[in-house]
Amino acid sequence: MPQLGQNVSLERRAWNIRRHAIRMGEVQGQGYIAQALDIADVLATAYFHA
Repeated sequence: MPQLGQNVSLERRAWNIRRHAIRMGEVQGQGYIAQALDIADVLATAYFHA
């Protein structure tokens, strides 16, 4: 099992960002989910690879 997020693929990190965006939109009952889903790959690369 990975420790503290080590050895987690960028694909999996982007998936987690998308999952959290959907959950946040669901809780609030509103939001612009499409933009969060679109930018998830860029965010994962910027935060975890660069």
